[in-house]
Amino acid sequence: MRRLALAIATLWLLAVAVIGFSAVANAAPIPSGASGVYIAPDRVCRIVFSRYQTHWIQLDLACLPFNAGQTTHSLTTLWAPGGACPVESIAWNFNPWPPGAVREYVSIRAVLPDRLEMMVGTDVNAVSNGAATPQTWLLVQPVASPAPYTCVAPTGERKGIR
Repeated sequence: MRRLALAIATLWLLAVAVIGFSAVANAAPIPSGASGVYIAPDRVCRIVFSRYQTHWIQLDLACLPFNAGQTTHSLTTLWAPGGACPVESIAWNFNPWPPGAVREYVSIRAVLPDRLEMMVGTDVNAVSNGAATPQTWLLVQPVASPAPYTCVAPTGERKGIR
């Protein structure tokens, strides 16, 4: 009986892992045209995507939460070899060095012409896997990228955040 329970649990975990990895592999790329000023339910943010050297994309995220009055800022460099774009489901910090112990993460789930569908939360894995708080960020003003890029098909190689 124990072996059967162990086998079922192992198969269930394997199925969850396969579904999770296929969701990351099929995630849509995020173009530099997604740069802009967005209003979210709890903050206003400026996001700028730009090419950095040959194999990197930089994400510049600055936000002003409505309730805190203190800005957050994050400059993240993502591995994007051969003209690949960062993909949805990558989670990054609103503020890598918050004054308290709690870090908040964000992940773009869909890029639409007038909005971004986002996941926000304090657990980086939940945010990356789409199990955090969903938010819709409405585009207020597009922002030109200082180093725009176009997306080619993802290579399947993902190094993460540098």
